[in-house]
Amino acid sequence: TEINNHISAVGIGVGVVSSVFSIGATVLVQVVVGNENNDRLADRAAIFTSGIWWLAFGLPAFFWFRQHPGKTVERGEWLVFKGAVQTGRLLIRMRSTNREMFKFLV
Repeated sequence: TEINNHISAVGIGVGVVSSVFSIGATVLVQVVVGNENNDRLADRAAIFTSGIWWLAFGLPAFFWFRQHPGKTVERGEWLVFKGAVQTGRLLIRMRSTNREMFKFLV
């Protein structure tokens, strides 16, 4: 588990550094392209740059990482729906036990 912790820490560090770089690149696109009389072209270019950034670094991770050895989703069950239901149940439990945190989250 020590190597897993190290890999996780390095991954978080690289992610933070790359997100700062991505924000800088997006701001640079905003400054270079500008928004004067061109129908918000800089905004669209910045969003496009951000999308390309996440595509370039997200797809390799999607293909290289193996499936996590955990519970599988049963046939006919949607993972997003299951997560939403579990979050709703958690909020209902929190409503009675942690009132202040519930107010903060909602």
